[in-house]
Amino acid sequence: MFRSILKERKTAKVLLWLCFLVYIAWILKITVFRSDFGTHELFSGEINWSIMHNYALIIGRGYPDIAAFYFFGNIAVFIPFGIFLVVLLDRSFGRCALEGFLFSLAIETAQFVFGVGFSETDDVILNTAGVILGWCLAAFIQKKAEEKLFPEGRATEEKENS
Repeated sequence: MFRSILKERKTAKVLLWLCFLVYIAWILKITVFRSDFGTHELFSGEINWSIMHNYALIIGRGYPDIAAFYFFGNIAVFIPFGIFLVVLLDRSFGRCALEGFLFSLAIETAQFVFGVGFSETDDVILNTAGVILGWCLAAFIQKKAEEKLFPEGRATEEKENS
């Protein structure tokens, strides 16, 4: 449904693509191209393979609010990625989850290669969860919009237009 609306409104489509590219640039800026980018040797990053261990450590040190900020932040930052994939590219659930996983994995790999930040399994899991939530949110909005626009169903509307 979103794509059919965007086909009719070229300016909206261009603006959404521009927003998506700015969003991607912002994600890369906060995760890879930070202020210390280029100051480390290649492949000098660290990889944390443990799952949720750092969150337990942060909570154990008495900072549950910081752990929650990082946990939910990793999810929230990637929700728009899932929404953009649905709205701009009409991605299925599986493809959206795969592309979100691969994008997050690419970021974590770049962090390791360029020695910026920590490459963490947690981040890939939580970022992918955010993409999936974004897909679900976009799919829900699309379903509700179709129910409002086509109360008798899409097939009935398409027959009338033929």
